[in-house]
Amino acid sequence: GDVVELIIPMPVRKIVAHDAVEEDKDKVAIQRGPIIFCAEGKDVEDGHVMNLILDPESKMGTRFEDDLLNGVQVVTIKAGSAKQNLEKEIIVEEHREIKLIPYHVWANRGPAEMIVWLPVTKEVSHPTPAHTIAYRSTVTGSHPKANMNCIKDQMSIKHSNDHSIPYYHWWPRKDQMEWLQYTFEKPETVSGVKVYWFDDRPNGGCRIPASWEVFYDSGNGWKPVQVNGEYTFTKDDWDEIEFEAVTTGALRLQVKLSKEFSSGIYEWEVW
Repeated sequence: GDVVELIIPMPVRKIVAHDAVEEDKDKVAIQRGPIIFCAEGKDVEDGHVMNLILDPESKMGTRFEDDLLNGVQVVTIKAGSAKQNLEKEIIVEEHREIKLIPYHVWANRGPAEMIVWLPVTKEVSHPTPAHTIAYRSTVTGSHPKANMNCIKDQMSIKHSNDHSIPYYHWWPRKDQMEWLQYTFEKPETVSGVKVYWFDDRPNGGCRIPASWEVFYDSGNGWKPVQVNGEYTFTKDDWDEIEFEAVTTGALRLQVKLSKEFSSGIYEWEVW
C-alpha cells in the first residue's frame, strides 16, 4: 500500500519550574519535543553564557545546521548580557540573537560555560564580574585547586553554608597555617580587604578560621599590614579590615585553621 508520512509538529516551548524550586525562580528552560536545549560558551563571541538574560518577548526560531556537531537542530532567541560595574550595579547590554544547542551534545568542543535555566530578569542573573583589583589578579595558594578563581567571582552570598555558588576550602587540612595570594597585574596602592568565610556546621568539616592576617609583598619579603582596628571572625557576614595604605605587587591572606576543623572562603575583596 501507499506509505503515509506522518509529520508531528514540535513547537519550541519555554518551560517554567515549580514555584518551590527557588534556584529556578524567574528562569526558563527551552524545549522542543522531547529535547532540552542549552546555551554553550562556544556559540557566543565572548565565551560567556552564565550572564545571559533572555528577552521574554523574543520570538524563537529553529534551523538545522549541518556543519555543527555532526548536524543538529538549533533554537535561536534574543538575550542580553549582564555585567557588574565597579559600583556593583548590574548593567544589561543590548539584546542580540543567540543560538541554543541540544543539551545532550554539549561539551564536545572543549571546556566552555553552559547553562540550561536561563534568567529573564537581571536580579537572578550571574553578571560577569567588575574588573576590580582582585578580579584582575592571579590567584595562588598553599593548597592549589582548580576552582581558586571563585574567590573573586563576585557572586552574591546568602550565608556561610551557601552551596548554590562556588567556594574554596582547605578541607581536610586542619590545625595548620594556610594562605591565598593575589598577584596584581601591576603594583597597586591598597588599604583594605574583606572576606566571607565558608562554614558548613553542624555536619560539615569547615568552620570560621582560628585567625587570619593580611601580608603584602614589600619587595624584600612578606610583611604584615598595619591594621586600623582588630581582625574579626564572623559567620554569615563579611569580615572587613582597613590598614595603612601600601603600594605592592601582591597581597597574601594568611589563615590559621582551628585544631578540630578546616576552613574555606567564598570571596576575598581588595581596595
